[in-house]
Amino acid sequence: MPILVICDTKILEADDYNILIALSLKAGVEILPFNSLIAKATRDKNSINSFMVKKLLRVILAILRSQDNLKQEGIAKIQQNLEIPPDEPVKPVVAKSIFPSIPQLNDIFNFIETHYHQPIGLYDVAQSLGYSAAYLTDLVRRQTGQSVHRWITERRMVAACSLLLETDQSIDYIALAVGYRYTWCFFRHFRKSFGTTLGDWRSANRSSVAKTSRD
Repeated sequence: MPILVICDTKILEADDYNILIALSLKAGVEILPFNSLIAKATRDKNSINSFMVKKLLRVILAILRSQDNLKQEGIAKIQQNLEIPPDEPVKPVVAKSIFPSIPQLNDIFNFIETHYHQPIGLYDVAQSLGYSAAYLTDLVRRQTGQSVHRWITERRMVAACSLLLETDQSIDYIALAVGYRYTWCFFRHFRKSFGTTLGDWRSANRSSVAKTSRD
């Protein structure tokens, strides 16, 4: 079982986030934002125990999914506790690829497409292809003008928008489904990409779709 660092991210300063990131890089340490737990508990004190358990189980589920040697029976038990059907798809279907057609980068983009819903980064992509991180960074930036990290983030944002628009899943669920271990990191990347919050984006775009349907 990993060590869980439970914290209120609303009061964190920039240096505090750096500390959390450093902690998250250590084996066996996971960060669990406490904001949503507090909000839920104040509304319904009687449900705090079950809510916290499900929150912890979601973190554990994400960790198990990222391990090569995960046990299917363990996943099934956690899914049962979370009331998630075992065959429920977590990856939305995207009809058109966001990646440019560059033969030299096909293997790189294929790896990102296959694994973006897992907590991958630059070093995972480089290791899978036998490249150094520095070489891969230079190669992708020269060919596309963007970093590997940016391509991973863009793919996750496309998937996140699809889930926000087409499902009623919670933000925590969507964060895990598109490869983020920590919801606060998902919030930050989404706001940087779209200049708005997840909730506001969902409301505005659902309203737009509904209006188009009526017209």
